[in-house]
Amino acid sequence: FRFPLSAFRFPLSAFRFPAERTEMAIGAPDTEKPLCLWRKAVYGRRTALPPLSAVREYRCTMLTIIVVRHGEVSNPNHVVYANLPGFDLSELGVQQVQAVGRHLASSPVDIVLSSPLARARHTATAIARNHTGLDVTIDPRLTETRMYPEWTGMRWDDVEERFPHQLEGYLNDATSLRDVSESVSDLCRRVMACVNDAIDGGHTTIVVVGHQDPTQALRLGLVGRPLAELSHDPPGHASAITIGRDHGGPFVEISEWNPEIVDL
Repeated sequence: FRFPLSAFRFPLSAFRFPAERTEMAIGAPDTEKPLCLWRKAVYGRRTALPPLSAVREYRCTMLTIIVVRHGEVSNPNHVVYANLPGFDLSELGVQQVQAVGRHLASSPVDIVLSSPLARARHTATAIARNHTGLDVTIDPRLTETRMYPEWTGMRWDDVEERFPHQLEGYLNDATSLRDVSESVSDLCRRVMACVNDAIDGGHTTIVVVGHQDPTQALRLGLVGRPLAELSHDPPGHASAITIGRDHGGPFVEISEWNPEIVDL
């Protein structure tokens, strides 16, 4: 006995996915949820289902974010230099950035993003020069934190004397501070937005060169760690922290590399 083929046909509407999907946004620091970088290709705003080829391409894509802090800075007076001009790499810092450039030379880097400040630009240049045809892309969203502008230009010893409660809060849990010009959450949002734009541009191996607090905020935000850990075990000078996501899963920290150069 044979059934007609028409008996096994189902309307296409039975297999449609929901028309509306929710895009995850960067959450407040107290949510402690992963800050999602999934964008238009998968989670859109009332868009039609993407072609199957696009879905296959997305599922096979490995995203790699390499977070790099600039090399050591020449700062003999131990001041809070923040966004001040004139603070560039020390002799040791130059060796450190050359080392991180060699370390990343074999990585399939397709974009190098950098803060506009000299110490970060020169670190980024040392990385980009090992990749033929790759220039440094400057993005002001990667600049230093603007948490306490009144600290800028002061010696760290003077900050401890004049603003002891601010400094203690910054070192223990910067998310608890309420008198800041830029919150840790806002800091994280701006550096994450920079990386989001690079991903939307089709880049899959992204080097981000910046400063201690911005790079740490990006690191915490990508892997979903609490932003309260901003000052806990921050990245060292010219360190390279590799964070990856495979097949649309969550971002995970893969490795942390530090230059093995003896202080001069």
